[in-house]
Amino acid sequence: MTSKENGGLGIKNLKLQSKALSMKWLWKYANNNQMLWRKVIGAKYEEEDNWITKEVTTPYGASLWRSIKSLWNEVKSNSKAKVMDGSKTRFWKDIWHEKGNMADLFLDIYNLIMFQQSTIADLLSP
Repeated sequence: MTSKENGGLGIKNLKLQSKALSMKWLWKYANNNQMLWRKVIGAKYEEEDNWITKEVTTPYGASLWRSIKSLWNEVKSNSKAKVMDGSKTRFWKDIWHEKGNMADLFLDIYNLIMFQQSTIADLLSP
């Protein structure tokens, strides 16, 4: 929308504001695992990989989280993760290398290994 300075009414795009707020909640969910609301959502919808919940499959009573969760791929594709100690970063599936995830880069090897969900820390520990 056009700002007041440019002759407009100064009304914000509510759809865009709503999307930004939903993405902010996803970011908080992925990065603050000690918050009570995150624990409740994680328990209700079952967590996947310590980052986000699994897909919401119930047809009722979950419309708010379903709509927020639907933006996860967009948030994820526009985010970078720090590996840190590697305990939360999956070696094969998370994108921690500039060329993409290891599973896509080395598909033949990925299909042969048994521990496809291993974290970087798992693979580095003796």
